[in-house]
Amino acid sequence: MNTNEIKQYRQMKDLVEFGEQNQTKLGEDTTFTQVITTVNGIKTEFDNLIPMLGIKSKSETEEKQESRKKLEKICFNLSGLLVSYGNLKSVEIFRNISGYTITNLRKVSSEQVLLYAQKLQSICADNAGEATLAGVDEVARTALSAAIADFDQKINDPQEFRIQHRELRKSINQKLEQYTNLLNNVLKLYMRSKYAESDAALYQDFLSSIEIPGSMVRTRAIQGTFTDTVNGKPIRRVRVSIDGQKPQVKGGEKGGYFITNLSPGMHEIAFSRSAYITVVKKLVILPDQPIVLDVAFTPVQIEEASMS
Repeated sequence: MNTNEIKQYRQMKDLVEFGEQNQTKLGEDTTFTQVITTVNGIKTEFDNLIPMLGIKSKSETEEKQESRKKLEKICFNLSGLLVSYGNLKSVEIFRNISGYTITNLRKVSSEQVLLYAQKLQSICADNAGEATLAGVDEVARTALSAAIADFDQKINDPQEFRIQHRELRKSINQKLEQYTNLLNNVLKLYMRSKYAESDAALYQDFLSSIEIPGSMVRTRAIQGTFTDTVNGKPIRRVRVSIDGQKPQVKGGEKGGYFITNLSPGMHEIAFSRSAYITVVKKLVILPDQPIVLDVAFTPVQIEEASMS
């Protein structure tokens, strides 16, 4: 598996472990139990798929190459014997290949090599007496037959493996997509609405269980635009303070902004701009779910006019 898949698999395991550790609190929560049971089922399927994914096509390719080399060597030896026998000089199977060398034979497809070998086998069978006089005895013919059969079996092994591997990758991607949708579109939303306020400690444990390593430093944890409530125009250079820390200036020419490096959990963010009312938002940041937050600023004079 690649790095992201490994992280998601570990996240899945941590989430299942979170459910087991909080069985007392969550055992009677039907929604959570149903979701975590499904997640555990996906994890079990992953446990079965992962060992299969570890099989490499390299061994199949190497075996095919070794089988081809063995067949080529036998064919060259037998072809040389037949050529040395006068009556069989017109059937130089491997002399039809330019250069008559192993090096040039590498340019020939596996299918052609197999075809040449089978033709050589037929010549030996059709001219058994002369082939024997040329030195191609029963042992040599048996070795040729065995080499042909072995190469014929291995010639498609790497391709078949790649097909199987693609199907395996497809299954893994489908399982990951199913898990991700279940986590993002069901479980995260449910846990936030059910426990973020009623059991903050449990909710934080949940967020910790689904935190993917390396996710503490995030790209665009929050993104959106700054606009004026009166004319709808974008606002630039807004001061953004997170959890009371030193403000950072955000907002480009079109009012777009984004905030990075937010850890999962609750944060209070203050947006301020001269001549506008400060906007304060409290947000729950999830490990892998960016929030779109558009901030509309009310000019100070409008606020003052409404108060008078």
